[in-house]
This record gives sequence, structure tokens and C-alpha cells, in this order.
Amino acid sequence: SPHKGINALDGVITLFNAINALRQQIEPHERIHGIISNGGLAANIIPNFASADFYIRSSSYSKLQKLLSRVKMCGEGAAISTMNRLEMENYEYPFKNLITSETLSNVYTKNLKKLGVETIKESGSSGSSDMGDVSYCCPTIHPYFPISKEKIMGHSIQFAKASITEEAYKGMKEAIIAMVMTGIDIIKDKELLEKLRIEFVQNRSKGGKNETMGW
Repeated sequence: SPHKGINALDGVITLFNAINALRQQIEPHERIHGIISNGGLAANIIPNFASADFYIRSSSYSKLQKLLSRVKMCGEGAAISTMNRLEMENYEYPFKNLITSETLSNVYTKNLKKLGVETIKESGSSGSSDMGDVSYCCPTIHPYFPISKEKIMGHSIQFAKASITEEAYKGMKEAIIAMVMTGIDIIKDKELLEKLRIEFVQNRSKGGKNETMGW
């Protein structure tokens, strides 16, 4: 009697369709991407349980909470329309947005130049990292260093191979030395330390202004 059953997979598929519709009305920098982690046991058995995993990303913690509430409504609507029961939980720890310390970044940049690094530019990239949580505890920067003269996509085989080249080791060495020099500057310069402290308090109260976080 399949007509008497409640198909949990229908609820998950309806959720995906609702989120696909929601994407038209979210901000350009926001991302929602997921997979069906459990879709049932066999094609001839109505699934009594189904699940999906999602990453939900936005540019700040406050914006993420708003987006998350809309995704939850998609789930609630999908459950109601398919007569299912919805349960939601974090399957990974959430990340806060990264608050970059401009003061610390400027000192680090100055030290890179002392080492002879001439080409220094904004990374222009974003992602989710627990560095965001660190930046709510102390002044933080998330510098990048080159591993190849050619442009390579992250999370790729080419990136993995490039990470063990001499070019990559050179960039890593420069970054490490510049970080050590920056740490020494902070220890020796009390005015710099106080400037970092004031900037940190101000930035944290505003919730930061950049980068990406994930949930």
C-alpha cells in the first residue's frame, strides 16, 4: 500500500527545490550548497528517513543568521507539504566571518618588503575557516603566499602538486619570516600594541567588514 506511506526522500527533494528557488533572492556573495547524504535503502522501498547536508555561507554573522532562517523556512515548508517531520542540527562547527586587522596587515606587508617581496596585492578570494573565530579573540590576518607563477585553481590536483615545489617553499619561507618579524615588532613597540588593541575592540563591536563565513 504505497499510497499509505510517507516518503522522506520527497521531503528532501522538495527542500532542494525550495532552496533552488530561494537562490534568486539571496545576495550575490551568499552561497547555499548541499548533498543528499541519505536517500533511502532501495528503489522499491519508500524511505522512512532521508537526510541532506548543506553549507550556508554569507559575509557576516548577522547576515548568515538571516539567511539561515530563510533556509529553515524552506525545510519547514518541505516537511509540511510532504507530511514529513523536520529535524535540523549542525553536523560541523560553524565559522564566524574573518575580521582582518588592517594595522597588523600593514606591519606584515612592511616586513615582506624588507625581505625583498615587491609584488603584494589583495587576494580577492574568500572561503570559510576557523581563522574567523580566532579573529574575534585577537587581532588577526590571513595572508596568502604564492606557490606558482601560473594561476591555479584551489582544491585541485594541480594545486596539490604545486604546493611541494621550490616556488612554494620559497613563498612559505618568506611568509614565515615576515610573521616572525611582525611578532617581534609587536613585542618591541608598545604604541603598536595599543593601536592593535583599540582597532580590535572597534572592529569586533562592528562584527567586521569582510571575508566569508560558513555554517
